[in-house]
Amino acid sequence: IPLDIIFLSGEKEVVGIIEADPCEADPCPFLSPGVPAQYVIEINQGLSKEWGIVPGTQAEFLLESI
Repeated sequence: IPLDIIFLSGEKEVVGIIEADPCEADPCPFLSPGVPAQYVIEINQGLSKEWGIVPGTQAEFLLESI
């Protein structure tokens, strides 16, 4: 599945985005934004551009009880 891998700092700021195609290699390459990150979010490839997510964007986590 082609993915956008969004890397977030501990302050939940986007520090990097990698557009990742499905891996056919063994082993798959290690993907890193090149800067420290504490969280990772994966979404369908292209959605970060469509939604205007860029480095510096501030994320918010909303937790709801089930």
